[in-house]
Amino acid sequence: MIFSIRGILGYYELGFVIVDINGISLHVFVPNSMMSKLPSVGEEVFLYTHFIVRQEELSLYGFMNAQDKAIFSLLLSVNGVGPKSALGLLSIFDSVSIAEAVVAGDIDTISKAPGLGKKTASRVVLELQSKLSGSSGFEVLSGSTTEKNEIVGALLALGYSSMEIRQAIDDDLDSDAPLEEQLRIVLQRLGR
Repeated sequence: MIFSIRGILGYYELGFVIVDINGISLHVFVPNSMMSKLPSVGEEVFLYTHFIVRQEELSLYGFMNAQDKAIFSLLLSVNGVGPKSALGLLSIFDSVSIAEAVVAGDIDTISKAPGLGKKTASRVVLELQSKLSGSSGFEVLSGSTTEKNEIVGALLALGYSSMEIRQAIDDDLDSDAPLEEQLRIVLQRLGR
């Protein structure tokens, strides 16, 4: 298995990069959202990778951080989710937003990826919710606290999308403040 690669960025286009490593050029599929984070052509690039071997082809998928790679691998474990759909979801949302949507059961957010309908999105939520819940998964991935999880749950119950919630909740919330105060502040931000 190829865990990661380090080389010189030779070329990039929407959806893939070419990384030159000691005279070998690797074609690596990447999320579209990663394009703005890439170094300039000719500079060194480091990518966490997921290598897929199929009868008809070998494919390498690259990510700037380990969390995106972890979510990609988890998505692939769901029956009906292929690399293109998983990469499409990571092109729209970051790994933390995807994890929050799965934990919250937000099927609408998950189904926004190309190739992921409501039925497959429901399967993603059903199969991954327990893997991303609790201290072993979701909190480690997102750096989220239990209080933040409670706020997210309350806001989802009020009908806000996980994307709206993600934009309203950020690290400058006073974690020492009572939960009700934190919720009030986030609701004010959402009301703007």
